[in-house]
Amino acid sequence: MMTPEQSRNSSGAAVGFIIAVVLFVALGVIAKLAIQAPAIDADRAAERSKALAEISATEEKALNTSAVIDNQRGIVRLPIETAMQLAAQTWANPSAARANLKSRAEKAAAPVKAVSFE
Repeated sequence: MMTPEQSRNSSGAAVGFIIAVVLFVALGVIAKLAIQAPAIDADRAAERSKALAEISATEEKALNTSAVIDNQRGIVRLPIETAMQLAAQTWANPSAARANLKSRAEKAAAPVKAVSFE
C-alpha cells in the first residue's frame, strides 16, 4: 500500500508531466503559426505557370494569325476560321479537292532547290 507521501509524489509527477506536455504542444502551435515557410515547389510552380501562359499565348497567336511558313513552297499559315471556311468551300467538290490536296502535298514534300548566288 502507498503511503500518503508516496501518493503526493506520484501525483506531483503526473501533474508535472501534464504541464510539460501542454507547454510542449503550446510551443509547437506558436512556432507553427509564427513561422510561415514557403511551399517547397513555390518557385517551380510559378515558373510552370509562366511557361504555360507563354505556350497558350503562342498557340493562340498561331491559331488566329496568318504567316508565311515556307515562301519557296508556297506554304502559309491561316487563321483557323479562315482555314475552315476555305476547306469547306474546297471540299464541296470532293474529286477536285482530292486532286488539289495531292498536288499540294507533293509540292510541299518536294526537295527545295538549292539557290546559287553567282
